[in-house]
Amino acid sequence: MIPSVNKHLLYALPCAFFVCLLFFTSPLYAATHTVSPLILDYTSEPRDILTEEITITNNTGAILQLFPTVNNITVGTEGGVVVFLPPSMSDRTSSLTSWMDITRAPMELTVGEVRKVPLTITVNPNAQSGVYHAVVSFPTGANRDEAERTVLAGGVPGVMVNLSIADKRIEAVSLGKFHIKTFVTKPEADNVVILVQNTGDTDIIPKGDVILYNKRGNEVASLPVNPSGEAVRAGAETTFTSSVPMDGLMGKYKAHLSLNYGTVKINTLQDTVYFYILPWKKLLIMFAILLVATIAIVLFFHYRSKRLYEDDDDFDSDVLPLTLRDSRSESKSHDIDMKKML
Repeated sequence: MIPSVNKHLLYALPCAFFVCLLFFTSPLYAATHTVSPLILDYTSEPRDILTEEITITNNTGAILQLFPTVNNITVGTEGGVVVFLPPSMSDRTSSLTSWMDITRAPMELTVGEVRKVPLTITVNPNAQSGVYHAVVSFPTGANRDEAERTVLAGGVPGVMVNLSIADKRIEAVSLGKFHIKTFVTKPEADNVVILVQNTGDTDIIPKGDVILYNKRGNEVASLPVNPSGEAVRAGAETTFTSSVPMDGLMGKYKAHLSLNYGTVKINTLQDTVYFYILPWKKLLIMFAILLVATIAIVLFFHYRSKRLYEDDDDFDSDVLPLTLRDSRSESKSHDIDMKKML
């Protein structure tokens, strides 16, 4: 990959500061030998192999003995070197110096000699995304220990290396299932079932909650989802379960799921279901009360109708009662007067 110069404007000040630190704090080194290029900027990906040549020039009339060293550095926002770490103190997945291949053997430069030193950077396959900084220094000294002490003190000719690794991980999650039993009669561990499917290429840790609302839209309870921070592996699926609280709740409710995931970008999965909370103890009590009330009503009407029947018993007869008179009625009263009827 070809170096990408002037792309990392964000690090222009730190690099300029470091270059000034190398040369202006030590006139002796500036006069004895020079190193170029001063800065190397790369944009890379895991498994990339980057090659470069560093040129060292002996500006003196004597032989120079150099001890090449490499160190990871952390650059502050104001341009200062915050941490200066040797390779042995860094993780290989996040250590630029552990990916750098350059001779560490002492070298001698004859008078006026110009030497090219190859530098190869093999990015770790599991390299973490981010921006890395390292410095390749060429101090002089009677031995390596003395030379490395001058590096830590600053003011040694060298090359600043900046390497940026973009995060190209795919974080993709789908909601395979969000289910609550239609009629919840008792608290069970699997009242709520949430199936999360990881369709990306990196592990994710989904977290969120299920909020319960009553018919008036008031929140009555909240159920945490994955409070222990269990990871869903890439290409796998995980089921999270929970119990519905029953205390003081009865009737129809709405459950709203909100699940967050992602490290590069925070995404949210949402869904809503409706269900009923019907505690079996309360149902049993209600059924008993209803049964007793029904029996009482039936008995009331039964006895009421029986009493009315007994009160009306004297009037029930198949014989029509007749009243006899002692006197004789006139004969004309025995005939029907059709004129009056018309």
